[in-house]
Amino acid sequence: MEGLWKALFLQCNERWASRGLTQQAGWEEFYLRLEKEFQRFAELLWRLYGSRPDFAYQVETIIANLFTAFASRPAYL
Repeated sequence: MEGLWKALFLQCNERWASRGLTQQAGWEEFYLRLEKEFQRFAELLWRLYGSRPDFAYQVETIIANLFTAFASRPAYL
């Protein structure tokens, strides 16, 4: 992961931990996938929302919501 995206990823990690997400069941599996795709996700989102002053917050919130959906998915998925 490149510098800017790595810094954003680390910042988001701190916030996810403070929200208790990192201690929930399923986080490790989700995190492994997220770590591989975070830069691509952030770059694509940057094209849409990069000029917003709350870009980092939006990334953090979207991924927190993605994790909630991931953790709530049916077992067959």
